[in-house]
Amino acid sequence: MDSYNEIIKMYEDEFRLKLYSDISRMEHGLFLEEFEIRKRYLKNPGKLLAVGCGGGREVFELEKEGFEVTGVDLSPGMIEAAERNKKTLNSNAEFKVMNAVDLDFEDNSYDYILMWNQIFENIPKEEERIRTLKNCSRILKPNGVLSYTVFNQKYSFRNLLGVMTKSGSGFFKALRFYKNFVFWRNTLRFVKIYNFLFRQDMFKKKLIYINKSGYCSVRQKKGSVLAHIHSYKDIIAELNSAGFDKFKITSFEELRYEKKFNWKTQGSVLLYVTVFKK
Repeated sequence: MDSYNEIIKMYEDEFRLKLYSDISRMEHGLFLEEFEIRKRYLKNPGKLLAVGCGGGREVFELEKEGFEVTGVDLSPGMIEAAERNKKTLNSNAEFKVMNAVDLDFEDNSYDYILMWNQIFENIPKEEERIRTLKNCSRILKPNGVLSYTVFNQKYSFRNLLGVMTKSGSGFFKALRFYKNFVFWRNTLRFVKIYNFLFRQDMFKKKLIYINKSGYCSVRQKKGSVLAHIHSYKDIIAELNSAGFDKFKITSFEELRYEKKFNWKTQGSVLLYVTVFKK
């Protein structure tokens, strides 16, 4: 499976629809790292496009802050959930079913585009990821900002150590961080070895399955999505191929936790990429 359209059914499984099917079960507001991105780079409210909006968590929060927001998602089921939430909240946000690879908006029509929650890495083909970036550039107004997130293929224990020792975490919270880190990293290594031995095409394209719990999987299961795990060089190469030469890559840890640790961007588990159109 390497076509973006083919993952639509995965997004409509019972797990995701239950998570966002009604406002009483939907998480409210921006996550700490998202709020930091908003504070740094989305300073002035304007027209904003949220790609992969799901049930509208980010959409409704940013609308409250004065943004004119449009949300799009590949899944009709997710857009139906967003529309239900819109009625409950008496929102004016607009929602559409749309593929991130083929965003159908006019040139220079949005001040900001967001693709958070690792939506971008669920586009398996490199040429489609580059096409998506080019399309974002076309849609953005001059001086517009694109923000998206990707998991980092190479991350280190050093950042985890900083989370445990410098963020005020309690012992059990730190232990949970460590357990999740070790399990995720070792699973990723196993899947990469498995792909190298048995699925060379996926290995070369740096593709893996991520299950509904957020862990790597060697098989496609219900709720799994096909994802490209980016290296630091991949991010830069794709941006350059799309014509972007001004961007900032920020570690999740730097945005999320106290500034008491020298966070190493290339060692981060998750990266926030902020791109600036000329």
